[in-house]
Amino acid sequence: MDFVTGGTGFIGAHVVRAPLRRGRSVRCLVRASSRLDNLEELPVEVVAGDVTDRASLSRAMAGARWVFHCAADYRLSARRPGEIYAANVAGTENVLAAAAEVGAERVVYTSSVGALGLPGTAGPATRRRRSSPVPSSGTTRRASTRRKASLWNGPAEGCRS
Repeated sequence: MDFVTGGTGFIGAHVVRAPLRRGRSVRCLVRASSRLDNLEELPVEVVAGDVTDRASLSRAMAGARWVFHCAADYRLSARRPGEIYAANVAGTENVLAAAAEVGAERVVYTSSVGALGLPGTAGPATRRRRSSPVPSSGTTRRASTRRKASLWNGPAEGCRS
């Protein structure tokens, strides 16, 4: 079984379809407040939870072989900026910890140009060629990407990312 966070969102709804096309079963973590339009008529198991709630993640992720982490708070600002940090940075930490706890084989982390920045005129951004950061809106997305890299060591942790 593959596990997807953020499957109700634009990117996540497309990610959900990839394992389904390969005949794999999919379980999606969805917040109680999420609209399920993007998952309608798809043969997925929907489980209520939140990336900010580690216990709900571990329960929902039990038995997952691959984990696709697509959930994020994409607001450009918030009255309580800590909410954005909680979802994007602490949420990523929770997903990685739960994946290690349940013995997932692989974690696929998705993000956007907001985390990586815009490529300059030298070509696309790569691990060796940095991009130009997107001001403020990408701050927590960049932090979650860096945190993921520092927490998850792939095969050393028993999981490829």
